[in-house]
Amino acid sequence: MTNIENAKNHVLPVELVDHYIYLGHKITLNSENQVAEVGRRIGQAWAAFGANSHVLRSKKIAQHLKTKVFNQCVLPVFVYGMETTTLTEKSAERLRVAQRAMERQMLGVSLQDHKTNEWIREKTRISDVVEEIESLNKDLKEAQVNSDTTQEYWARTKPSGDA
Repeated sequence: MTNIENAKNHVLPVELVDHYIYLGHKITLNSENQVAEVGRRIGQAWAAFGANSHVLRSKKIAQHLKTKVFNQCVLPVFVYGMETTTLTEKSAERLRVAQRAMERQMLGVSLQDHKTNEWIREKTRISDVVEEIESLNKDLKEAQVNSDTTQEYWARTKPSGDA
């Protein structure tokens, strides 16, 4: 008997779950997919922030270098796979709040210091996570339009004598 025959003769139990991770995305079996995925993205971004905290929280490293590390190591984790998502206002705000918390830690500023979001962004000069996601959405839509146009062009220029 081969492994394939063994597989055909045995029924493996399938576990019933509320959610699962597929290709790095959290999939839930209800209408809260976006909420779950945004929460997962925030958690993953905090993990990336923590992995680079020796740089991002350092008082000895210049802010422009911290910004580069954030934009290259943390921001991609925030936006991974979100180019196909249309964010709700609530989800966008959750992403912005998490990003501002990271920026405050980079600057060594607490909420009790009463610094405005504009002041924080001026100091860190970090790309806004929601704007990055919207830019990716726009780029994806443009790529789809260009792809459709290219396919239409080749469909029109196909020689009629080909079988």
